[in-house]
Amino acid sequence: MVIGRNGFAGAHEKREGDGKTPSGVYPIGLAFGKEDRLRTGLFYRQTMEDDIWVDDVTAVEYNRWAKLPTGVLSYEKMHRADGLYDLGAVIEYNTDPVVPGYGSAIFIHIWRDHGRKPTAGCVALDAGRLRLLLEWLRSDMNPRIVLSGQ
Repeated sequence: MVIGRNGFAGAHEKREGDGKTPSGVYPIGLAFGKEDRLRTGLFYRQTMEDDIWVDDVTAVEYNRWAKLPTGVLSYEKMHRADGLYDLGAVIEYNTDPVVPGYGSAIFIHIWRDHGRKPTAGCVALDAGRLRLLLEWLRSDMNPRIVLSGQ
């Protein structure tokens, strides 16, 4: 498992663009990926070319899934060429309520370079373990992830 390039943010200290993974206990929400279907007990959404996650702190859609075209200034493409989001799940950090600037797009996704490269703030696993995790998780059990540097 790998985390953000700058480690964990302390409780309530995560900020947009800081390269830190937020500390705390968070629900695991929607699963996503390039496959049209995924064997998982989570709600699943297939990513399409026009799917984005908004990280523009001035946008009404901040820290939300959206579709292109849009007037937002900054976003992450959910259908990526590098494979990181071929499979993943949303960590429900800063989603209810959304506080602009407190961090966005916190996911569990496929790691880069066999786990030798950190994330921008997400949690990343190898594709096989991530698939097993998503197959095991069930939304009716209210799954949570505990993120802590201690």
